[in-house]
Amino acid sequence: AEFRGVGRLGDVDFEGAKGSVKLDEAASARLILLAGDVTVGRLGGDARLGTQKGDIRVAEALSGTVELSTESGDVSIGAARGVSASLDAGTSYGRVHNALKNADDTAALHIRATTSYGDISARSL
Repeated sequence: AEFRGVGRLGDVDFEGAKGSVKLDEAASARLILLAGDVTVGRLGGDARLGTQKGDIRVAEALSGTVELSTESGDVSIGAARGVSASLDAGTSYGRVHNALKNADDTAALHIRATTSYGDISARSL
């Protein structure tokens, strides 16, 4: 089954077993799956996105604390243009690619990303 959120949404809270979750835009989100991909186009604030098996993608994050975790899958996130961001990432079997810009010491966006088997990619747009 697929959960699809079209358009601009407020706070989204969803838990599911198998299937994918796709949101166009959310103010904040808590999306937890056992198996399936999690995709968010634009994220305005705090989020916790997790899946046991699947990829997690956030095209554009604006601010807040964003936690991304998967056991088996890739994680990718983009920080909005002009947003200062920090990354705390860990993978057991994979690579971490950090191309975030942190213009000053106080990041508006804090990203925590973990995967056991997969790659983590974070970049500034």
